[in-house]
Amino acid sequence: MKLYQNYIFKKIAITFVAITSILVSLIWFTRIISFIGYITESGVEIKQFFVLLVLILPWLLLFIIPIALCVTVIVIYWRLISHNEIVILKNSGIANYALAKPAILIGIISTLFCLSISLYIMPYANKQLRVSKTVISNNYDSLAIAAKTFIYNIKNMVIYVQKRDGDNLSGIFIYDNRSKDNSAAITAKSAKAEVQNGSIILYLQNGTLQKYDRTNNKAEVLSFASYSFNLNERGSEDINKLVWSAKERYIHELLNPQDVTLNEDQQKRIRNEIHKRFIYPLFSFIFSFVGVAAMLGGAFNRRGNSLPVLIAGGIVSTFLITEMLLITLAESNTKLVTLPYLNPLLFMIISCYLITRNPMRTQRKIVKS
Repeated sequence: MKLYQNYIFKKIAITFVAITSILVSLIWFTRIISFIGYITESGVEIKQFFVLLVLILPWLLLFIIPIALCVTVIVIYWRLISHNEIVILKNSGIANYALAKPAILIGIISTLFCLSISLYIMPYANKQLRVSKTVISNNYDSLAIAAKTFIYNIKNMVIYVQKRDGDNLSGIFIYDNRSKDNSAAITAKSAKAEVQNGSIILYLQNGTLQKYDRTNNKAEVLSFASYSFNLNERGSEDINKLVWSAKERYIHELLNPQDVTLNEDQQKRIRNEIHKRFIYPLFSFIFSFVGVAAMLGGAFNRRGNSLPVLIAGGIVSTFLITEMLLITLAESNTKLVTLPYLNPLLFMIISCYLITRNPMRTQRKIVKS
């Protein structure tokens, strides 16, 4: 690229990263409120909490990047116009397309990055998020054991702990009624809780196990020096039996689903998801192209001119509303599946027309003495 193009490109890149970081932080802050219950109610570790926040980042970036890029392009070119830098470059014989090249280039880079998010990173993160939530639901609900309180939130079990110091417990009582064939009452002087292979294991010390067999109506009492008790024996099994939704599948899993039990509605969602994976990344390029076209295609006024900004915002809003409408129509009627792809092409043509039809011109004010 030319020296002036590198200059514009760096300005766009730095501002784009800053705006994207601000938007991600704001949305993260709102999501923290919804996730805070995992810590206060379920006893989830802070580390696991931040893992959940990181896993929602790819989905956020897929929609934040186009918006941040559009705002960045409009702001940077508006500043260049206001400071007469664009006018100086145009008076040097530089065409609008050469001035738009930095914005178009960063739009292409962002599109490729969003495409990698859409095809691989996002489904991977969604799968890990689903697994993490399942582990939390199965296990950390069990780990949230308060001292001197009977815990009933664990399915078919009651737990009471006299004293708790971190993972070290003392004065434990457990009533286990998960099995249809028998029930058990366990008491122990002390125990330690550990997370292993997706399950919470209690290592009990010095206690008794009272087991009642419902099949023959017999009871037995056993004393033990050490005994390991799994609070959730179904944790790993539940994870292995997860059926991935359309948003949690890689592109090759969408193109060739191996699930033989998928109903018609699930198959329809998979088909629609395939198109969304390729359409959404195009937003970055369209938003940047429309933004720079509107800014460079407008008239220049030394006093400032907000009209190009309004035009850019209007075109981008129109594209977004139209695209969402066409995607909805394509989901309901497979014959209209090409329309969401034609809409970006139409707005690219409009952007090219804006640059070539109405090149920026300098409006000189004649001052009468």
